[in-house]
Amino acid sequence: MSKKQNRWAVLHKISAHKVERKTDTIHANLKHFVVSLTTEVAPGYLIIMCQPVSENPTRRHLRSAVRRDLVVPATRTVRFGPRSFAAAGPSTWNTLPVGLRNQQPSAVSFRHHLKTVLFRRAYNISSAHS
Repeated sequence: MSKKQNRWAVLHKISAHKVERKTDTIHANLKHFVVSLTTEVAPGYLIIMCQPVSENPTRRHLRSAVRRDLVVPATRTVRFGPRSFAAAGPSTWNTLPVGLRNQQPSAVSFRHHLKTVLFRRAYNISSAHS
């Protein structure tokens, strides 16, 4: 591999890492925001977008209701639909470990546990709690 090709490979890795970190930051902020919705601290119009599976009478018996999953609405478009808050918020929340979702911590405590979870995911560190 030439020096020029090597430089481009290194620059590509760096830019990919920056995008990955930015995406992780967005997901962390989104998860923190959804916590405020699940604890009903946010405005009503946003709380409506994050409904627990357990509140739907036809889905109460599902395992996702016990895990405190949120309903992810179907979207019409593949490109923009999943990016809307109504779909991205619940789907991001549902990726959290069950132990973290089942707690009712303060915002500071949740953020601390969330950082721990994201750090473990980023560096592939297994944990007995997740």
